[in-house]
Amino acid sequence: MKTAPKINSLVVFNHEPDAAVFRVKEVRGTMIGVVDRSLEDWIPNQAVQWIDRSLAHPLSIGQLARL
Repeated sequence: MKTAPKINSLVVFNHEPDAAVFRVKEVRGTMIGVVDRSLEDWIPNQAVQWIDRSLAHPLSIGQLARL
């Protein structure tokens, strides 16, 4: 069974090099609340988007290198 990401960890929905990166803000059962990492500095109080945690993946090495 896949474990839930921790709060403030970064996740993606695919491993394409230019995939959007999201920060986990809340965890509720099988759902995680995320915000777009690229907008954190401009919009600090973004609305949380809820997704099933099974859709989230940790960043690949290539994606981490692009940060």
